[in-house]
Amino acid sequence: MKVKATDKTERFITHLQQLLKQVRANGNLKIHQEINESFYMQKIEEFKFLREQLRATEARLEEIKGRIMKHYIGAYPFWKRDVRWLNNYLRNVIQSKKDSVL
Repeated sequence: MKVKATDKTERFITHLQQLLKQVRANGNLKIHQEINESFYMQKIEEFKFLREQLRATEARLEEIKGRIMKHYIGAYPFWKRDVRWLNNYLRNVIQSKKDSVL
């Protein structure tokens, strides 16, 4: 099963938040010098922003798919009827030409 980008992002945001929580809970100066908290805070916000953009885009895509299906459902019966009629008509024309040649 393929993991969706949003699922992967959600888990990664959680991991980033856990890292920050551990860094903040520890008052060790060496940890604070080595790990850039603001970098991870920024990444969390960027991922959240992109996640919301993705959700909005997916919602818009679903709306467009629904509109496409509405047009398809409206046009398909007419197309089906007309194709059958045209095939029958052309078959009759060809048959009439064959009959007139004989």
